[in-house]
Amino acid sequence: ICMHLRGDPSTMQNIENITYGDDENNMNEFMSILRNELFDRIKNAKKFGIASWNFVIDPGIGFAKTGKQNQYLLNNMFKL
Repeated sequence: ICMHLRGDPSTMQNIENITYGDDENNMNEFMSILRNELFDRIKNAKKFGIASWNFVIDPGIGFAKTGKQNQYLLNNMFKL
């Protein structure tokens, strides 16, 4: 499972972990950064020899995101 998460459970809701880009209202920037961070996890897994067909992608709803970001993500999963 390739899950998006910043920090750990004790720090994931800190401001530095829920800030995506310069404009907190720019949901396109949020999705772009999220997509890039998820892709980095996928690349890492591939380096360890995990085949693509074994991946389960978890965007981490509720983890290191604001309520607004979570709602946007739920409504726009197809953009990932």
